[in-house]
Amino acid sequence: MARLWETQFLTLLCPLPQDRLKDLNSQADSLMTSSAFDTSQVKDKRDTINGRFQKIKSMAASRRARLNESHRLHQFFRDMDDEESWIKEKKLLVSSEDYGRDLTGVQNLRKKHKRLEAELAAHEPAIQGVLDTGKKLSDDNTIGKQEIQQRLAQFVEHWKELKQLAAARGQRLEESLEYQQFVANVEEEEAWINEKMTLVASEDYGDTLAAIQKVLMQPRGGKGDAAKYHGQICRNSCLEMWKQECALPGIELHLSHLPHYGKHPLLVRVIQGLLKKHEAFETDFTVHKDRVNDVCTNGQDLIKKNNHHEENISSKMKGLNGKVSDLEKAAAQRKAKLDENSAFLQFNWKADVVESWIGEHCQQSLEEPLESCSLSPSM
Repeated sequence: MARLWETQFLTLLCPLPQDRLKDLNSQADSLMTSSAFDTSQVKDKRDTINGRFQKIKSMAASRRARLNESHRLHQFFRDMDDEESWIKEKKLLVSSEDYGRDLTGVQNLRKKHKRLEAELAAHEPAIQGVLDTGKKLSDDNTIGKQEIQQRLAQFVEHWKELKQLAAARGQRLEESLEYQQFVANVEEEEAWINEKMTLVASEDYGDTLAAIQKVLMQPRGGKGDAAKYHGQICRNSCLEMWKQECALPGIELHLSHLPHYGKHPLLVRVIQGLLKKHEAFETDFTVHKDRVNDVCTNGQDLIKKNNHHEENISSKMKGLNGKVSDLEKAAAQRKAKLDENSAFLQFNWKADVVESWIGEHCQQSLEEPLESCSLSPSM
């Protein structure tokens, strides 16, 4: 840069020697027209001075041109270094292996990457400007031509790598977004399964006194003290269920019979309620099995698309299907146990009714007075 300023300063001084040279040439012309001096000697001296001046002027112009080329070359290298630093900085961002640990994290990283892609697109004209400058310098300059071509090749390769890394990270973030959505669906179904597994694993099959107390402590209509309705619920429910399910020919129903077999109708009522709840669960379970199938189908699609979370997807699908199978087995076992208890309790209930009727009529038979038979003597 200092040399360029020196050359520019010398160039500014050129007008001064040119004026003096002009005066010198005028004086030489005057001397040659006069016969007092040797014309050939004056002419040779003038031509020598003019030749030397033109040579100096040409050398200064040539040096100026070379210094300008050198200035443009170094300015180009400086601009390229700035762009290389910018590319290196962005490479660190797009080379990150952080793809988010949950759905929110992936969504935030995806937004940041979208902004980075927009920045790369906006910066591309500056990159192209540096490339155009380098190509022009390579075509025009005789100095540093090989170095320019080498730097240009490296620069193009680094820019290409940056765009490839950005595209690859964008693709992986999209895959991570799909994976996290898949995981969210899996976790939702697993939460439902865990909740229902607790219910079907319960050993409450409606065959305990606690089950009866639970029914008796539920007030009708939601008003008043539960104890107020205890006797009414016990009496009415037993009678109604007896009438509906135990009406046997030749058996007269009496409320006095209830204390002997009132426990079994209540247990039947309890277990029937549990069976209805289980039927509702099975209907809901069918819906969720369809959802699980949809989730697994989505997982298979992600694997086919070579999602980089392939191993985790396979593992979660296997775990989810295993939980569905376990829940299905536990539900089947509970259904079988409820059916078995329901049949057993209904049998006991009906047996109690018959036994009560037999006992009552036997007692009545024993209490009836025997009629005396009188024999008349034969005459």
